[in-house]
Amino acid sequence: MDCHEEIKVVNKKNLYEEHSGNKMTDADFNNAKIKCIHCDNEYFLNEFKVLFEKSTGNNWIVCKYYPKCNGTMIDFIPV
Repeated sequence: MDCHEEIKVVNKKNLYEEHSGNKMTDADFNNAKIKCIHCDNEYFLNEFKVLFEKSTGNNWIVCKYYPKCNGTMIDFIPV
């Protein structure tokens, strides 16, 4: 039984700011390039995926390449 479900988030910028504590302009959020240290891929920050954890009700910001990569927000570094 899968305990996570990928969900679509209308305002990913707000979710990112809530989880990270970093405030960003829309332009900065949409143009920020990051690298996931787990899979070594580069992509735009706004391309991350969001998982809903069924058992806790928590949302997780994860690598664009989930489920092949298990990187989370703490594994993102600026390019």
